[in-house]
Amino acid sequence: MAWNLLGRGSSGVISLDDTVLADQGWAAGTRVQVLRQASVVSVSVIDLMRPEAHTGYRTVLVLPAGFRPPLDQYFTTWRGVKARILANGTVQVSSPGTALDYFTVTYPVTSPMPKGT
Repeated sequence: MAWNLLGRGSSGVISLDDTVLADQGWAAGTRVQVLRQASVVSVSVIDLMRPEAHTGYRTVLVLPAGFRPPLDQYFTTWRGVKARILANGTVQVSSPGTALDYFTVTYPVTSPMPKGT
């Protein structure tokens, strides 16, 4: 249920589980949740796992408009793996291994609130 934050709204917690890119090698069961409150977005990726390790960046999913950062965001996962969310909404993990991993990242946004929130 959406609620009002200083008159600017909230998306409520939205599941993006069905947008995880299996063709990039991610195992079934990866959970993704996003939340936008006014001009702040939080993205949580939980139970992130691959049956095979990989080198280079692998795309997890692409965030919908209204949840994308204005500038690329760089951070590390719980396991210390480099990760990023690009300004076009692409969420990527660098050289992911096979161990279960997760991350949560929060950043400001400048785009309009998505429709229906």
